[in-house]
Amino acid sequence: SIGIANLLQDVGPACTRNANIFRETLAEITSNNSILNEASIARILFFFSDKGRDSDGSALMGVSSALLGSLIPGRGNEVSADGWNLNAVAEVLEQDYSLRDWNAVATYWDFPGFLVKDTDQFRTLVDLYRAGAKRIPPLLAFTTQWRNTAGQLSVIEAIVAVSQSAYVCPLNEDELADASTAAPGATGVDPQSFASMDILQRLLFLSDLPALYRRVRDIFVKGLLSCPEVLLCSLVRLQLLVANKPAQIG
Repeated sequence: SIGIANLLQDVGPACTRNANIFRETLAEITSNNSILNEASIARILFFFSDKGRDSDGSALMGVSSALLGSLIPGRGNEVSADGWNLNAVAEVLEQDYSLRDWNAVATYWDFPGFLVKDTDQFRTLVDLYRAGAKRIPPLLAFTTQWRNTAGQLSVIEAIVAVSQSAYVCPLNEDELADASTAAPGATGVDPQSFASMDILQRLLFLSDLPALYRRVRDIFVKGLLSCPEVLLCSLVRLQLLVANKPAQIG
């Protein structure tokens, strides 16, 4: 999985000049018994999500023409002038990999080195995932137990910050009721994210980690400033749920 992403980095933007070239590149890379499984796809999506920030090609050209020629015969002298063509990547994902287990793909983002640097990268990651899966990544993939807790928090930070046109948190009836208390015109955060029990519970867990405490605190501060009603209702309901658990067990 790591090797495929490294090879794509070595080949450079020219391998995404169009969908056919990218398809041929993947075929050549996986010809030596490598399998483009769900874990590999997860790595590729993350790799290209970071390249979305450099779509003008700056600081990315330095590609080895010899390596490119060995991967795609006859194309050693081609170098894309427009940087990484993410449309070509999305087209191949849609046409060739739509039948993969995309729920599993999302779970494989829990690996060392995974980190969402900003909302632009998260949008690109979601867009590429949507190209193959025909849906956004499931929230559960981001709120279950992760080994890479810093990477997990970076995803939640992005979910809270992006608009619902980029990512919509699925809410049940009670959570929707909490989200509806948001004052009109709340800006800076998505109020629905603070109504999600899955997100709140994971944030509270991550707040116990000294290295992540301040980042979690900053998320809650944004919630208090932008949609305090939602956050208050959600925390009260979460407290009631926790308090009622022993009674339910008994």
